[in-house]
Amino acid sequence: MVAPGDGEWNAVQIVHHLADNEAVNAVRIRSVLTEDTPEIFGYDSDPWTRFFSVEPVEDALERFEVSRRNTVALVRSLSSEDLDRKGVLSYRGAESLRVLLAVLAGHDRDHLDQLRDTLAAGA
Repeated sequence: MVAPGDGEWNAVQIVHHLADNEAVNAVRIRSVLTEDTPEIFGYDSDPWTRFFSVEPVEDALERFEVSRRNTVALVRSLSSEDLDRKGVLSYRGAESLRVLLAVLAGHDRDHLDQLRDTLAAGA
């Protein structure tokens, strides 16, 4: 198993985290679209690192790619009314799906920057 060092994840861990998070976000998005102001759960992703060794990183990357394609297709199909639907994030309060998607995109950008930096450093 690959453990985080110095509070930072290595490239393999980042890929696994993005794949796991994409699955979590698929549930979050669909909950907002199908329920009346659902509670959107937060989670501590650090303990999930203990499962990263179960799945080869190539499989995690493929899982991320497939899930992301599905998420993008779903989001592209949404109406303005869909994007205005609200969920209550346990860690942020009530927000529209439009705002949630922006937050999720920022999260991914942060990790992609982290991944680039990690790969450039040879970690």
